[in-house]
Amino acid sequence: MLWDLPLVPVPEYVLSLTSKSVQSVPSEVAPAKLEEWKTALWDYVGRTGLEPTGFEGPSDKGWKIGIVCPWADRHTNRDTDSGTILSILDGNLAFHCSHTSYPHDHTDFMQLMHALHKDMPIPGEGPRIVIGGHKEDKPRPPGYPRTLRETLEAEAEDVETRR
Repeated sequence: MLWDLPLVPVPEYVLSLTSKSVQSVPSEVAPAKLEEWKTALWDYVGRTGLEPTGFEGPSDKGWKIGIVCPWADRHTNRDTDSGTILSILDGNLAFHCSHTSYPHDHTDFMQLMHALHKDMPIPGEGPRIVIGGHKEDKPRPPGYPRTLRETLEAEAEDVETRR
């Protein structure tokens, strides 16, 4: 049996349950600033030798590029085309690895980049200030444990040799 009833607008509470449309370009960022950040991000990817996956686009507060995770060989599935994102958000570099088997966060990435590229400026980063010199420059007795920098440099060399 069919009813011939007039159409009624959907109630507001039902509309609130649906997903909202996402803007493709962030409204808070001026187009010129967004282009500047995009250029800086691609420049950084090129200078560091990071491998883009072909994904790029605007994000909520900047620009993002998909990259092969620097630790991809350690992930369970060795997936190189994944959800690893390098972005500039509000003018600052951001890293996100969505691997669950061997997750790395922004801090891990920044430490690795500092170890690999000591003198290369990072987008959005202020000047590095060192007071009193580096501990790593001082001699240590034999058998002394490696510093974090030495560990990261060894890990960076390991990543480079696997490419």
